[in-house]
Amino acid sequence: RKYKILTESRYGQVAIVTLITALVVFPFEDIKDDYTTLSSLLSSNALKWIYPNLFLNLVGYVLFKFVITALSITLPIPVGFYTPIFVLGSAFGRLFGEVFRLVFSGINPGGYAVVGGAAFSAGVTRTLATAIIVFELTGQMTHLYPVLLVVLISSAVGNLFSLSLYDEILNLKGLPNMPYFRQGGTGTVRSLMKTTLVYLTPNAKYEDILHLLRSTNYTNFPVVADSESMILLGSAPRKSLEALFNEAQQKYINRSPRLQQLPRIFSGTEIPTSIGNKNLDPNASDDLDHE
Repeated sequence: RKYKILTESRYGQVAIVTLITALVVFPFEDIKDDYTTLSSLLSSNALKWIYPNLFLNLVGYVLFKFVITALSITLPIPVGFYTPIFVLGSAFGRLFGEVFRLVFSGINPGGYAVVGGAAFSAGVTRTLATAIIVFELTGQMTHLYPVLLVVLISSAVGNLFSLSLYDEILNLKGLPNMPYFRQGGTGTVRSLMKTTLVYLTPNAKYEDILHLLRSTNYTNFPVVADSESMILLGSAPRKSLEALFNEAQQKYINRSPRLQQLPRIFSGTEIPTSIGNKNLDPNASDDLDHE
């Protein structure tokens, strides 16, 4: 109850995370926005983060960026997390590049930042398109093979342990999503397919449509040109077909007072097994009173 604003108030959560981010970032000119920071990390030039110590600053930035990104993507507002994740991976890569430059001469730490951003982004999102994004972002193909290699490896390793961040967020929020299918089993696609096709043709009669509605629970029915060519023309929603039957039935009820007690075909109750022996075409000229 004491910290109700942190657990129940959406506006309070957003305001607190925003305030913390602003207070920490504002004094530092080079990290005020991700694009400026990313340009510095990917550059082959030396970073300006030398006071009090370059490595201490990189480690501190990585820790802060990790925490603030995790908080931001869980806020109850629409936010994007691909750029912050890429920047975080680039900072990791730049840190390793700076360490290797102390040991080996001629090392370009900016290249490690490119590869680190690609690897971290692919591992979190499991998107192979990360490689293409990196090439478009940097505008050069110097690190083509390292980037492709780390994207494949990080995606494969990540799939062994968990779902992607997108799927995890969907699961946490209880939203419908495609389940994750792990490799296994010896089944084939044929074993999952239904060989009995259910379809309609443009010349289908009312009794054919009623039979499909009564014998299946599909929400849509494919419409094909004919039974021989099976050329797909479109689909007919179940609700539209039910509305068509109700409209046809209502027309007959209005024409025949004796049918006033006939229940609607699709009104939420059980579908009747028969509706007389007459054609259900509402334009038919037969008089139902003569039955």
